[in-house]
Amino acid sequence: RLRRLIVGGEALTTELAREIDESFGGQVEICNEYGPTEATVGCMIYRYRGEGERRAMVPIGRPAANVQIYVLDEQLQPVPENVVGELCISGDGLAQGYLKREALTAEKFVAHPFLAGRKLYRSGDRARLLPEGELEYLGRQDEQVKYHGYRVELNELRSVLNQHPQIRDSVVLLRQDARGQDMLVAYYVSRQELDATALREMMVASVMEETAPNVFVHLKRMPLTVNGKINYAALPSVTDAMQQSRHEYVAPQTPIEEILTSIWSEVLGLEHISTTDNFFTMGGHSLLATKVVSRIREAFQMEVMVRTLFEQPTIASLAAVIEQQATGGAEVLPIPRANREQNRDQRLPLSFAQQRLWVVDQLAPQSAAYNIPL
Repeated sequence: RLRRLIVGGEALTTELAREIDESFGGQVEICNEYGPTEATVGCMIYRYRGEGERRAMVPIGRPAANVQIYVLDEQLQPVPENVVGELCISGDGLAQGYLKREALTAEKFVAHPFLAGRKLYRSGDRARLLPEGELEYLGRQDEQVKYHGYRVELNELRSVLNQHPQIRDSVVLLRQDARGQDMLVAYYVSRQELDATALREMMVASVMEETAPNVFVHLKRMPLTVNGKINYAALPSVTDAMQQSRHEYVAPQTPIEEILTSIWSEVLGLEHISTTDNFFTMGGHSLLATKVVSRIREAFQMEVMVRTLFEQPTIASLAAVIEQQATGGAEVLPIPRANREQNRDQRLPLSFAQQRLWVVDQLAPQSAAYNIPL
């Protein structure tokens, strides 16, 4: 009779562990083991706790007695609890290096920053230390992507999304739309399609708003390869995903909504935008939001903050705000142009951009960083 199942080589989701546990009637001990070949394979282990598990991924546990595990930043310094870093390994089971690959050995087996004369193996895996003392595996470092100036951990986004009680599994990818623009797409498995706006709001409570996925795609099941891994090529394309995530079309009802629809269509590169579509679940992000606000300023001759678009992400709700401002409910006057003739002998107020340049010059006098050669 099978009494113990040791899982290794891949991240173990709580959903999969629960299915295994139920298939054996709760009579099998499930252990999640971690350890690369460079550290003699098994150097950490965690026993699955059944109903007590609340995280999307099963932790990898604590190090063995002759192993030291560190979660370090890029300068090989320890990071605090719940902060993602690189998982580094030291101890008696560490290999000496790679045979006849001196350059790779020097890159991966570095001098121990805390113990003189010892070596430290940089695994390239991402992890974080949990408050209970166990470690949670978060994928490879090469799964970290650059998105609009931010470093984004795709597996961390997946972990946050998997915390939703109705989501069985998910994957978040950085993909490009028809215009070649980067966008984060979240594919999730649940019994029924969930509201994309609600999912995004849930994630924004745990991650930066600028790094939350743009599009959420409902799947009945995750496509897998014959080896049981996610078949990324079988996932819907960005175009198909965006069409699937959009609501039933609602045409603009007022002149303001018609103008906003035209602006959104131009900025997002989409046609037939519904007044109930969410800007950020159609590929919108903070950079495109500034373009929308700039065009609103030109079209309506009034100031609308970028934050307003985050708070009112549909054409219908944003049009209501603009109409209220236009009718005097919350009047915001356009910025007046300075009269050079009348104010020739007076100091004119600086714009925000000019104030920023002044501050930079105070911090770094005589800097040529903003000089443009002609």
